[in-house]
Amino acid sequence: MKTGNLELKAIKVLEGMSQETFCYSANLYWKGKKIGTVGNAGHGGCDDAYRADILDGDPHVQAWQEMEDWIATLPKRESEYGEFPQDLDSLCSKQVSHFLMGKDFKKMCRKWCVYFGDWAGSYYDYPKKFTREAIEKHVAEKGDMDFHFLNDATVDEYIKMEQARG
Repeated sequence: MKTGNLELKAIKVLEGMSQETFCYSANLYWKGKKIGTVGNAGHGGCDDAYRADILDGDPHVQAWQEMEDWIATLPKRESEYGEFPQDLDSLCSKQVSHFLMGKDFKKMCRKWCVYFGDWAGSYYDYPKKFTREAIEKHVAEKGDMDFHFLNDATVDEYIKMEQARG
């Protein structure tokens, strides 16, 4: 997932090491060019972000400053505790969260996933040995006419559905 011109690539998450925050490492890209790395040890606290090269005059310095200036223009983010300015931590955390949700979605779709009614309803999975037509017939026989195949959604659509679900 990309946020404006800011993107994390090569995300590696150690879920077993994550305690209060995500334990992860990633490459930080601004406008398609790698400008540094970012990560968190997973014990709470802020991310550690490092510019690719800290020498004065290096093009990474200018790109990093441009990224920070852009972040400063973003609207505040709402939470149950109030409004907070967005920062590199919050933007990276959001991308890691989306990365993990996408990973879960792909794992789920190794089976046929069907959800009923609106997304707030429940969903069930069927082994891939069943054909789509057989599942449609089975669901229709049960009288559940308002159903959708989750497998038809993109990762971004799935994330939006999950966020709407609460």
